[in-house]
Amino acid sequence: KAHAADLVLSAQAFHWFSALPTLVECRRILKPRGRLAVMWNRRSRTDPLTEGYRQAIADVGGESSIERMAFDPDVVARSGLFSPVERMVFPNYQRLDLDGLIGRARSASYCPKDGPATERLQALLGELWQRHADRDGIVSLVYETELYRANTLV
Repeated sequence: KAHAADLVLSAQAFHWFSALPTLVECRRILKPRGRLAVMWNRRSRTDPLTEGYRQAIADVGGESSIERMAFDPDVVARSGLFSPVERMVFPNYQRLDLDGLIGRARSASYCPKDGPATERLQALLGELWQRHADRDGIVSLVYETELYRANTLV
């Protein structure tokens, strides 16, 4: 339905879409002065645990090039449908026990789900957890949440 939504949010997904047709559709369904938000959680490249987690996934062939794709915020304004984007950044942490750490990795579409690669990933994550877990058996993956927001042009 046209002009039905106050907000359209794309979380961890905009890179899968063809930008211009997606923006046209977002504008169609947004009310006047509606808001578009495009968001990603980017893993820290400086936190030792988070970098080790990323490396463990890469070591088993699980890292996806899509994960490393950059977002060009100018594509939104160039569409002529939205204002220039405002970028906002927030720290974000995911606290996990060992089962949660392994489950987090296995839930990613780009990680192996069974076989030797999965067994190796579990072993690598187990070693990582042992090095970094606090006394309660918890580790924290560190992210930076990037939010790009724009308003419809009236």
